[in-house]
Amino acid sequence: MKSILLFILILATDTVFSQVTKAPEEKVLYQFIELNHGLGAPREKVPANNKDSSAWSRRPPQEFKVIKATDSVPAILNTVFGVEFKVIAVQSTDVPYTVEWIYPIPMKEKDGTKYRAYKSSGRLWPNKPTGRYFELDEPYELLKGLWELNIYIENELKYSHRFIVH
Repeated sequence: MKSILLFILILATDTVFSQVTKAPEEKVLYQFIELNHGLGAPREKVPANNKDSSAWSRRPPQEFKVIKATDSVPAILNTVFGVEFKVIAVQSTDVPYTVEWIYPIPMKEKDGTKYRAYKSSGRLWPNKPTGRYFELDEPYELLKGLWELNIYIENELKYSHRFIVH
C-alpha cells in the first residue's frame, strides 16, 4: 500500500512540476523618429596616413547633418543625401540595425560587378540623434531615378524614405 501511495505521490509531483513553463522573453519595442532628411555637406578628403601625403582616402563614417531638407537630389559627384533620426527605446544598450539602399537601376562598378541594392549592418545607441547617408563619390553611382532608403531594427522594417536623384 505504501509503495502505491509513493508511486501516486511521485506521479502527481512530476505532473505538477512539468507544467511549469518559462515565460516568453519580452520583445523590446523601438520607436523610430525621423528628425530630418535631405542633402548634407560633402565629407572632407584626408591623407590616408602621415607618411604618404599623396595617398588620399575617405574618413571613417562621419556624423550626418542635413543642410537642406529635400527629397530632390542632384546627380553630381560628392553630393551627400540621407536622413537624421532617433531610435527611442527603454533599454540603454546598443541596437542592431541594417541600412539598405535600393537603386533605380542596377549599379555597375568599375570591375563590372552589378548590384541593385546595398546593405550594411551595425549597432547604434538608442535615444540619441544619428544619421545615415549616401555620398555620390564615383561616376558609376550617378544613377538617376528613385532611390529608396530602408532601415531595419532587429530585422524588422522601421523606416523607409525615397529620394529622387536627377
